[in-house]
Amino acid sequence: MRFIAMIVATAVLSAVPVAWAQPSIYYLFEQKSTGNTICEPQAPNESWVQIGGPFEDLQCTIAIEE
Repeated sequence: MRFIAMIVATAVLSAVPVAWAQPSIYYLFEQKSTGNTICEPQAPNESWVQIGGPFEDLQCTIAIEE
């Protein structure tokens, strides 16, 4: 019984940080050389330039009002 209580307590405590997690903010980036665009929280490298954002979804369609 004590073992089961420890498992339940561990499961509950491991879920707590998820409840406090902030949602990611996404930006629209364009690659300088090809013109391809991606929606990411940060640029993959220096060849990408931010062209839009911030957005609250991974498709960069819901803008965050500032």
